[in-house]
Amino acid sequence: MELIMRRFARTAFMFGAATVLAFAGVSPAQAARANEVCMRAHVAGWGTSAEECNQAGQEGWTGTVGQNRAMEGMHISIGGRGVFCAQAHVRNEGWMPEKCAGDGGDIYVGTQYENRPMEALRVRIPDGYWVRGNAHVQNVGWQGWATGSYIQIGTVGQARHIEAVSLTLVPFN
Repeated sequence: MELIMRRFARTAFMFGAATVLAFAGVSPAQAARANEVCMRAHVAGWGTSAEECNQAGQEGWTGTVGQNRAMEGMHISIGGRGVFCAQAHVRNEGWMPEKCAGDGGDIYVGTQYENRPMEALRVRIPDGYWVRGNAHVQNVGWQGWATGSYIQIGTVGQARHIEAVSLTLVPFN
């Protein structure tokens, strides 16, 4: 029931935002993506999760908690902020190349079906908003929030996989 209510509230908010932005010359598709972070985790032994989208300030997450399942990688999309970039640290490989996408574009960082867990994640976005992230790490739990235009969550050099990630946008003005 909570999930249904959360989706209803987000839809109602987005409808209102789309109506207001339409008068400003912004299409409904652009309005629905404005200031929104969408994520899908690829979880070991499970596959790719359903998409979780957070409007600025919301704190939903993707992945698993309490199941000791490693995230091998994830899809990230950030709408309304221009170009954004992300980079994954993968066990036994280190930092993979940074990937960037334009407004609302989807990028995939990490691996799939290679049994190489993601251990850390870096995300950076342009001026005007900060990204806020938190990782649920193996045998640690939720680490606590990192906030800025460039953040790093997870661990490096500890052989602890990320199990879940939460990303949202925060206006800093």
